[in-house]
Amino acid sequence: MGGALIPLRRGTWSERPFFSWVLSKPRPQRFGRSAPDRQDRTVQTSFLTRLNSLVGAKTGGALIFGLLLSYLWVFARIIHEITDDEGLLVYPAERILAGQTPYRHFFSELAPGTFYLQALFFNTWGTHVWSARVPVLLVMAAIGWQLFYLSRKIMSPWAAALPALIYGVSAFPRWSAVSHHWYSLFFGLGTTMFLVQYLERRRNYWLFLAGLCTAAAGFCMQNKGAFLLLAAAVILIADYSRISPDARRAWLKGCACFLFGVLLPAMAALLYFHQKNALKELFYATTMYLWQSYLPYEYHAMPFLPSRVWEDIRALSDNYSLTSLGKFVSLLTWSLLIPAAGVIFYLKHILKPRGSSLPDSRRRGVSFAYVVLGLALMSSEMHRFDLVHSLFGAPLLLVLAVALFYDLGFRAVPASRIVASVLVGLALFHFAYGLSLGWRESRRNQPIYTRRGVFYQTPERAKRYQAIIDEVQSRVPDGSGVFVYPQSAILYFLTGTINPTRYDYLLPGETTPAQFEEVIQLLKSNKSPEFVFSFWKERKGKLPHLFPNVPTKILQHHPIEEFLIGDDSPYRPVREAPSFILFEKRPK
Repeated sequence: MGGALIPLRRGTWSERPFFSWVLSKPRPQRFGRSAPDRQDRTVQTSFLTRLNSLVGAKTGGALIFGLLLSYLWVFARIIHEITDDEGLLVYPAERILAGQTPYRHFFSELAPGTFYLQALFFNTWGTHVWSARVPVLLVMAAIGWQLFYLSRKIMSPWAAALPALIYGVSAFPRWSAVSHHWYSLFFGLGTTMFLVQYLERRRNYWLFLAGLCTAAAGFCMQNKGAFLLLAAAVILIADYSRISPDARRAWLKGCACFLFGVLLPAMAALLYFHQKNALKELFYATTMYLWQSYLPYEYHAMPFLPSRVWEDIRALSDNYSLTSLGKFVSLLTWSLLIPAAGVIFYLKHILKPRGSSLPDSRRRGVSFAYVVLGLALMSSEMHRFDLVHSLFGAPLLLVLAVALFYDLGFRAVPASRIVASVLVGLALFHFAYGLSLGWRESRRNQPIYTRRGVFYQTPERAKRYQAIIDEVQSRVPDGSGVFVYPQSAILYFLTGTINPTRYDYLLPGETTPAQFEEVIQLLKSNKSPEFVFSFWKERKGKLPHLFPNVPTKILQHHPIEEFLIGDDSPYRPVREAPSFILFEKRPK
């Protein structure tokens, strides 16, 4: 009697509109309804039937992809902050094209996958702003298509478009820049798609492809790959308990295919870094450094913990506004309500299998895969669980949450009409919300001219950013060295300059004393650059909020800043602006 069924083979109900299947199935008379009442139900759902035909399996995915790509194009030209993390991904790609090897010639705690993907794009289309932004726009639109594909397994076509639509206007505009989160999420959803195909069709090559996607997700974001690997193991072990003894040999072959898919690219990567004499550095930067210096300070309390909720409510009462209220509600929705709804969707079919929309063990196995992989994607973002990171981790759980709401409505005629109306209302609301965001972004129409292309912002911000970029470009020739700290790697990319040190960001609490000392020794040497730009005076005021676990006294002092203003410094300040200080090397 439930509305959500998972098709297992071709030629089933999925080839016909969902509501036509519901109406054609014989049902017992309920609540005193007569045959004419059931005939009226056909008339009432004719609009949704036509809507299903419009967003069917073949055309719906292409429609979602095209709509999201057109929508996201508005955001491609916007630069929000000159200190964004985007620079920590695009500038390392430039270093790779210059012949450098990650972790040996430059330091980063991020996994190397996104570096090499971006280097491939730069090598193919040139080092330009569009060769950085267009690929990630395609990836985000592809994520929308993946969500529609996965939603079609448990919902009718029109409802399956809702998760992609909601996620498209809620998550993508919040971080439309290059990010390892988007690439790793794309591969993580690929793992989900291939595992589901295996559970439905029992072909081992789907597990091999799932292993490749798991490895690719790990190359872009280490913890996402690790959680996906763990989730896949849980799903395969649970699948073993459901199959017959005769099928267990085939199951072992499938597990071997999955492991081969994971290990093949992993061994190739290790061999590559071994040949580059960077294997030891890779291990330290992406594992040991993370646990010792990065994660202890990046970790935030979970937004749904009582202490965190109380802290947020108190902050809201001290500084109330509709914006802060909306952010608080959004954070609880994406970090708590949506994951809880996803788990309830699965438990509903386990605890009440009678009349369930997932009637057999194989179909429940697919639902179980959604829950486990959805929680794995969410858990991979808990190292810094703010609103943006909860959005990064929630798409698959969003599919289950919409499915729960959708499935609960098909118990009786009035409930069906109410749920259908609410779901259509949600779609219209998010469509209007997305249009408003696009309109807001289109008003950021003031150009910012750089050596790598043109960005846009509001007139006030554009004036400020242009002043910074012009200051660098007027003093430092294209391809020459300049040092910028504590975190402005995007500036190297935009101005076409070179960082002479191994570090693209230097933050107290995360950067080790030895790393600070290495930079200071370089600034004392003959290889030091002519100019140094310090953004510390602007940045340090934001750090206590970004890193609540770092002691305040540590965030008040920057070793590089204290060295540059000291009596023995080889540099002198030549300009002090509201957001930066420019240091120039003293003449000998």
